[in-house]
Amino acid sequence: FQISLCIAKHGKPLSDGDTIKTAMLSECNSLFHDFPNRDKIIQHISEMPLSRNTVKDRVQRMASDVSQQLTTDLQKATCYSMCLDESTDINNHTKLAVILRYAVGDIMREELVKVASLSEGTQGIDIYNAVMEAFLSQDIRPEKVVSITSDGTPSMVGATSGFIQLFVQETKHEVIQFHCIIYQEALCARESSKKFENVPKDVTKIVNYMLAYALNFHQFTS
Repeated sequence: FQISLCIAKHGKPLSDGDTIKTAMLSECNSLFHDFPNRDKIIQHISEMPLSRNTVKDRVQRMASDVSQQLTTDLQKATCYSMCLDESTDINNHTKLAVILRYAVGDIMREELVKVASLSEGTQGIDIYNAVMEAFLSQDIRPEKVVSITSDGTPSMVGATSGFIQLFVQETKHEVIQFHCIIYQEALCARESSKKFENVPKDVTKIVNYMLAYALNFHQFTS
Protein backbone atom coordinates (compact mmCIF):
# COMPACT_ATOMS: atom_id res chain seq x y z
CA PHE A 1 0.00 0.00 0.00
CA GLN A 2 2.91 2.39 0.67
CA ILE A 3 4.15 2.15 -2.92
CA SER A 4 0.61 2.63 -4.27
CA LEU A 5 0.20 5.66 -2.00
CA CYS A 6 3.49 7.11 -3.26
CA ILE A 7 2.41 6.64 -6.88
CA ALA A 8 -0.95 8.31 -6.21
CA LYS A 9 0.58 11.24 -4.29
CA HIS A 10 3.01 12.02 -7.10
CA GLY A 11 0.33 11.69 -9.78
CA LYS A 12 2.23 8.98 -11.65
CA PRO A 13 0.66 6.37 -13.96
CA LEU A 14 -0.62 3.32 -12.11
CA SER A 15 1.50 1.12 -14.37
CA ASP A 16 4.65 2.55 -12.74
CA GLY A 17 4.34 -0.11 -10.03
CA ASP A 18 6.01 -2.69 -12.28
CA THR A 19 8.74 -0.18 -13.15
CA ILE A 20 9.44 0.44 -9.47
CA LYS A 21 9.68 -3.30 -8.79
CA THR A 22 12.05 -3.77 -11.72
CA ALA A 23 14.26 -0.95 -10.43
CA MET A 24 14.29 -2.46 -6.93
CA LEU A 25 15.25 -5.90 -8.26
CA SER A 26 18.05 -4.43 -10.36
CA GLU A 27 19.69 -2.97 -7.25
CA CYS A 28 19.08 -5.85 -4.86
CA ASN A 29 22.43 -7.56 -5.46
CA SER A 30 24.41 -4.42 -4.66
CA LEU A 31 22.23 -3.30 -1.75
CA PHE A 32 21.89 -6.64 0.02
CA HIS A 33 25.10 -8.41 -1.02
CA ASP A 34 26.24 -8.81 2.60
CA PHE A 35 22.82 -9.78 3.98
CA PRO A 36 22.55 -13.45 5.02
CA ASN A 37 18.90 -13.52 3.91
CA ARG A 38 19.51 -11.73 0.61
CA ASP A 39 17.78 -14.40 -1.48
CA LYS A 40 14.70 -14.25 0.72
CA ILE A 41 14.52 -10.45 0.40
CA ILE A 42 14.83 -10.66 -3.39
CA GLN A 43 12.12 -13.31 -3.49
CA HIS A 44 9.74 -11.14 -1.45
CA ILE A 45 10.35 -8.16 -3.75
CA SER A 46 9.83 -10.25 -6.89
CA GLU A 47 6.56 -11.61 -5.48
CA MET A 48 5.30 -8.15 -4.54
CA PRO A 49 2.04 -7.51 -6.49
CA LEU A 50 2.45 -4.14 -8.23
CA SER A 51 0.55 -4.59 -11.47
CA ARG A 52 -1.59 -1.77 -12.81
CA ASN A 53 -4.84 -3.36 -11.64
CA THR A 54 -3.41 -4.09 -8.19
CA VAL A 55 -2.22 -0.51 -7.72
CA LYS A 56 -5.58 0.80 -8.94
CA ASP A 57 -7.45 -1.43 -6.49
CA ARG A 58 -5.27 -0.31 -3.58
CA VAL A 59 -5.62 3.38 -4.44
CA GLN A 60 -9.40 2.98 -4.61
CA ARG A 61 -9.44 1.20 -1.25
CA MET A 62 -7.32 3.92 0.35
CA ALA A 63 -9.55 6.62 -1.14
CA SER A 64 -12.63 4.84 0.18
CA ASP A 65 -11.05 4.57 3.64
CA VAL A 66 -10.14 8.27 3.69
CA SER A 67 -13.67 9.17 2.60
CA GLN A 68 -15.12 6.99 5.35
CA GLN A 69 -12.85 8.59 7.96
CA LEU A 70 -13.94 12.04 6.77
CA THR A 71 -17.61 11.08 6.98
CA THR A 72 -17.13 9.69 10.50
CA ASP A 73 -15.33 12.83 11.70
CA LEU A 74 -17.96 15.10 10.15
CA GLN A 75 -20.76 13.20 11.84
CA LYS A 76 -19.03 13.46 15.23
CA ALA A 77 -18.45 17.22 14.94
CA THR A 78 -20.87 19.42 16.87
CA CYS A 79 -20.73 22.36 14.44
CA TYR A 80 -19.14 23.47 11.18
CA SER A 81 -17.78 26.61 9.60
CA MET A 82 -18.41 26.45 5.85
CA CYS A 83 -16.46 28.15 3.08
CA LEU A 84 -17.64 28.24 -0.54
CA ASP A 85 -15.36 29.04 -3.46
CA GLU A 86 -16.78 29.31 -6.96
CA SER A 87 -14.43 29.30 -9.94
CA THR A 88 -14.21 28.33 -13.61
CA ASP A 89 -11.79 25.69 -14.89
CA ILE A 90 -9.83 25.71 -18.15
CA ASN A 91 -12.75 24.04 -19.96
CA ASN A 92 -15.04 26.93 -18.97
CA HIS A 93 -16.97 24.73 -16.52
CA THR A 94 -18.10 26.33 -13.28
CA LYS A 95 -17.01 24.49 -10.14
CA LEU A 96 -17.99 25.00 -6.51
CA ALA A 97 -15.64 23.94 -3.74
CA VAL A 98 -17.38 23.11 -0.45
CA ILE A 99 -14.97 23.34 2.49
CA LEU A 100 -15.80 22.66 6.13
CA ARG A 101 -13.79 23.55 9.23
CA TYR A 102 -14.63 21.63 12.38
CA ALA A 103 -13.14 20.28 15.60
CA VAL A 104 -12.23 16.66 16.26
CA GLY A 105 -11.46 16.56 19.95
CA ASP A 106 -8.85 19.27 20.52
CA ILE A 107 -7.77 19.36 16.87
CA MET A 108 -9.17 21.79 14.31
CA ARG A 109 -9.51 20.40 10.81
CA GLU A 110 -10.30 21.95 7.46
CA GLU A 111 -11.39 19.52 4.76
CA LEU A 112 -12.57 19.76 1.18
CA VAL A 113 -15.91 17.97 1.24
CA LYS A 114 -16.72 18.16 -2.45
CA VAL A 115 -16.01 19.96 -5.72
CA ALA A 116 -19.43 20.22 -7.34
CA SER A 117 -20.22 21.13 -10.95
CA LEU A 118 -22.67 23.98 -11.47
CA SER A 119 -23.91 22.85 -14.86
CA GLU A 120 -27.37 24.39 -14.45
CA GLY A 121 -26.14 27.89 -13.59
CA THR A 122 -24.56 29.98 -10.86
CA GLN A 123 -27.65 31.43 -9.22
CA GLY A 124 -28.33 31.11 -5.51
CA ILE A 125 -30.66 28.16 -5.99
CA ASP A 126 -28.04 26.31 -8.08
CA ILE A 127 -25.40 26.78 -5.37
CA TYR A 128 -27.92 25.75 -2.72
CA ASN A 129 -28.78 22.52 -4.56
CA ALA A 130 -25.09 21.67 -5.03
CA VAL A 131 -24.30 22.24 -1.34
CA MET A 132 -27.27 20.23 -0.13
CA GLU A 133 -26.32 17.37 -2.47
CA ALA A 134 -22.78 17.43 -1.07
CA PHE A 135 -24.15 17.36 2.49
CA LEU A 136 -26.47 14.48 1.65
CA SER A 137 -23.64 12.42 0.14
CA GLN A 138 -21.61 12.76 3.36
CA ASP A 139 -24.62 12.50 5.69
CA ILE A 140 -23.93 16.02 7.03
CA ARG A 141 -26.63 17.85 8.95
CA PRO A 142 -27.04 21.39 7.54
CA GLU A 143 -28.30 22.74 10.87
CA LYS A 144 -24.81 22.24 12.34
CA VAL A 145 -23.40 25.01 10.11
CA VAL A 146 -22.88 28.14 12.23
CA SER A 147 -20.94 30.37 9.81
CA ILE A 148 -20.49 30.76 6.06
CA THR A 149 -17.62 32.43 4.22
CA SER A 150 -18.19 33.52 0.62
CA ASP A 151 -16.95 36.02 -1.96
CA GLY A 152 -19.91 38.33 -1.31
CA THR A 153 -21.51 38.06 -4.76
CA PRO A 154 -25.30 38.57 -5.10
CA SER A 155 -25.79 34.86 -5.79
CA MET A 156 -24.27 34.20 -2.36
CA VAL A 157 -25.56 37.02 -0.16
CA GLY A 158 -28.68 38.19 -2.02
CA ALA A 159 -31.46 39.25 0.35
CA THR A 160 -34.18 37.17 -1.33
CA SER A 161 -32.68 34.48 -3.57
CA GLY A 162 -29.05 34.35 -2.42
CA PHE A 163 -27.58 31.07 -1.26
CA ILE A 164 -27.19 32.14 2.37
CA GLN A 165 -30.82 33.26 2.55
CA LEU A 166 -32.00 29.95 1.11
CA PHE A 167 -29.71 28.05 3.48
CA VAL A 168 -31.01 29.95 6.51
CA GLN A 169 -34.58 29.14 5.48
CA GLU A 170 -33.66 25.45 5.36
CA THR A 171 -31.78 25.32 8.68
CA LYS A 172 -34.21 27.70 10.44
CA HIS A 173 -31.43 29.52 12.31
CA GLU A 174 -29.18 32.46 11.56
CA VAL A 175 -25.56 31.95 10.51
CA ILE A 176 -22.55 34.22 10.86
CA GLN A 177 -21.51 35.60 7.48
CA PHE A 178 -17.88 36.28 6.57
CA HIS A 179 -16.47 37.93 3.47
CA CYS A 180 -13.42 36.23 1.94
CA ILE A 181 -10.41 38.41 2.80
CA ILE A 182 -8.55 37.35 -0.37
CA TYR A 183 -11.34 38.84 -2.49
CA GLN A 184 -11.23 42.03 -0.43
CA GLU A 185 -7.46 42.25 -0.88
CA ALA A 186 -7.87 41.88 -4.64
CA LEU A 187 -10.41 44.71 -4.73
CA CYS A 188 -8.18 46.88 -2.56
CA ALA A 189 -5.16 46.24 -4.76
CA ARG A 190 -7.14 47.03 -7.90
CA GLU A 191 -8.45 50.33 -6.55
CA SER A 192 -5.22 51.45 -4.89
CA SER A 193 -3.14 50.68 -7.98
CA LYS A 194 -4.99 53.44 -9.86
CA LYS A 195 -3.47 56.04 -7.52
CA PHE A 196 0.07 54.79 -8.11
CA GLU A 197 -0.13 53.87 -11.79
CA ASN A 198 2.43 56.59 -12.67
CA VAL A 199 5.04 55.21 -10.26
CA PRO A 200 6.01 52.13 -12.35
CA LYS A 201 6.23 54.30 -15.46
CA ASP A 202 8.62 56.75 -13.78
CA VAL A 203 10.74 53.92 -12.37
CA THR A 204 10.94 52.28 -15.80
CA LYS A 205 12.07 55.55 -17.40
CA ILE A 206 14.78 56.04 -14.77
CA VAL A 207 16.11 52.49 -15.14
CA ASN A 208 16.10 52.70 -18.93
CA TYR A 209 17.96 56.02 -18.80
CA MET A 210 20.64 54.61 -16.50
CA LEU A 211 21.19 51.51 -18.63
CA ALA A 212 21.00 53.24 -22.00
CA TYR A 213 24.60 54.48 -21.86
CA ALA A 214 27.61 53.21 -19.94
CA LEU A 215 28.44 56.77 -18.79
CA ASN A 216 25.03 57.17 -17.15
CA PHE A 217 25.41 53.83 -15.38
CA HIS A 218 28.90 54.63 -14.06
CA GLN A 219 27.80 58.07 -12.87
CA PHE A 220 24.87 56.52 -11.02
CA THR A 221 26.95 53.78 -9.35
CA SER A 222 29.63 56.26 -8.29
